[in-house]
Amino acid sequence: MEKIWNIVDEVIMRPPAVKVERMPTFYPSAAGCINEEDSNERVGTCLRANYYRCAKYERSDGDTIYGKYIMSAGVMWEKFILDKLQSSGMLRASNLKMSNVPRFISGEIDGVLINPDNEDNTILLEIKTFHGYEAKKNICGNTTVSPKPKDNALLQSFYYLNELKDQVDKIVIMYLARDDASKNEFHITIHEENGKSYPKIETFWRGNSYGYIDKRITIEGIYQNFDDLMVKLKEAELPRPDFYHIYPDNIVESLWDEGKIAKTRYNNWTRNKEKYPIGHFMCGVGDGYSGYCAYRTMCKTQKEEDGDS
Repeated sequence: MEKIWNIVDEVIMRPPAVKVERMPTFYPSAAGCINEEDSNERVGTCLRANYYRCAKYERSDGDTIYGKYIMSAGVMWEKFILDKLQSSGMLRASNLKMSNVPRFISGEIDGVLINPDNEDNTILLEIKTFHGYEAKKNICGNTTVSPKPKDNALLQSFYYLNELKDQVDKIVIMYLARDDASKNEFHITIHEENGKSYPKIETFWRGNSYGYIDKRITIEGIYQNFDDLMVKLKEAELPRPDFYHIYPDNIVESLWDEGKIAKTRYNNWTRNKEKYPIGHFMCGVGDGYSGYCAYRTMCKTQKEEDGDS
């Protein structure tokens, strides 16, 4: 007797009927920048991963059935939320495609809404989903941890806001948990200081409004990152890796002290570091965790050849 789920899985993983080429433009969803507070750290997507994609390297790590289900769930929730906003009368546009031709950047904004605080104006909207205890702690906050959006979502949204800043008031990132329907939202505006533009973030924490300015990120840094990528592509120079596949012990201990590693993962690592290594979430391995980068195996091989971590 064949499982019906096996049939569904097979259809989901079935390759497209025809393969078509897309222009290898830069994506706001893969934005990054050098941390303004620590020049040794990158915020957002690795420059090397962007280089591999834009230079049309073949992916070393394909899609998984798990990833396909998660991506599909995100798409369905986005449509559901946009439909409800449409019914409310707030939605002015959805899936708005935009581009910055001189910098070769193209993206798509989830929604454009009437600003409920000023109905003559508009705001931009990005919709994201998440699941799990760690994500909920960081996005919704708890008694000791203040809520923050994920870096990639913040960079993407801040880029969109800056591109359309003369037409909109702000951009809002709406988060929904796929497992228990926890929700939070982040209202982002531009804060100008000392000739630089930082994201000012307002959200809700423990029943009250809460806000801060993220001094790690500037719009100037985001644009510089895209410019650096263009230079690397023109010169056919592979960028150095930005993240660790496997962290050295001292970094794991430092991240644990900062509360950035889940207790179960840390305990497994302390018991057997070879069996349960810990690395950056984009390319980390071990403990059933395989990372998000489509080029992580290729990059790891290159690191080993170059003597990098």
